[in-house]
Amino acid sequence: MSFTCRSCSAPIIFAITKNDRRIPLDPEPVADGNILVTNGLDASGKPAKFAEQVDRAIQPPGKALYRSHFASCDKPEAFRKRGPKGGVHVP
Repeated sequence: MSFTCRSCSAPIIFAITKNDRRIPLDPEPVADGNILVTNGLDASGKPAKFAEQVDRAIQPPGKALYRSHFASCDKPEAFRKRGPKGGVHVP
């Protein structure tokens, strides 16, 4: 399934981190990537992609690395949180 970034409309894919959070990734591997993507099954048994941050210096041989879309988005300010919900934001 393909998705697009809400900020810049670029194509993205989602993967699940070790903390069980979704992370947007650029859809194609890149030479300077630092995220290893593997396929598996999520907690409900559905096919999913899993993301693991790796050190490029010890990149697994023959494995492509991806980049977080947060790093490549044309409008990264859209990802910043706007303060706590239901409260007053004091800088």
